[in-house]
Amino acid sequence: MDADAAGEGETADDESDAVIDAPELVLAGVVITPSLKMVTLREKKARESLVAFEGQPLQGDYGSWHVSHIAPREITLASGDGRELQLQLQIHDAKIKPPPKPKAAEAVAEQSAQNAEAGAEGEGEQPLTRAEQIRQRIAERREELRRAAEAEKAGENQLSDYQTAVRSMIGVKPKPKENDDDQ
Repeated sequence: MDADAAGEGETADDESDAVIDAPELVLAGVVITPSLKMVTLREKKARESLVAFEGQPLQGDYGSWHVSHIAPREITLASGDGRELQLQLQIHDAKIKPPPKPKAAEAVAEQSAQNAEAGAEGEGEQPLTRAEQIRQRIAERREELRRAAEAEKAGENQLSDYQTAVRSMIGVKPKPKENDDDQ
């Protein structure tokens, strides 16, 4: 009886290597380098993947199936009895919707739109973007500094209101003008 059981086991192993239906696999990835060609395959009903190399048999319960040829977007699987199966890499190029804007960004956008409407009604011009507003303020400040430098070069020692306020807060008195006729 043990001899019969052993004989049946050998027959089952021989049959599994020789006659296995085409595997239900999906081509998940292809890697081609000058020295190596390999693919990632996934069973249609499972999430687990397996890696196979060109010319090597598939690891697992796939009998005599092996990867006979690897191209950039397709492969050929061949069985020991001469059957072939072509698998192509599925490219997903469907356009997706952009993610929703965060609520804070929506509030800023609404405020900008309201400011734009108010500005457009008053001036008849398009509203400035935040970057343009900053650039405008920088340009105004540069012009103010340029004028102050020109005034200083021309010998005008008049202090601006801001400078006077700061000096009074720290207790520094402005230098008297050069009209020292009384002394």
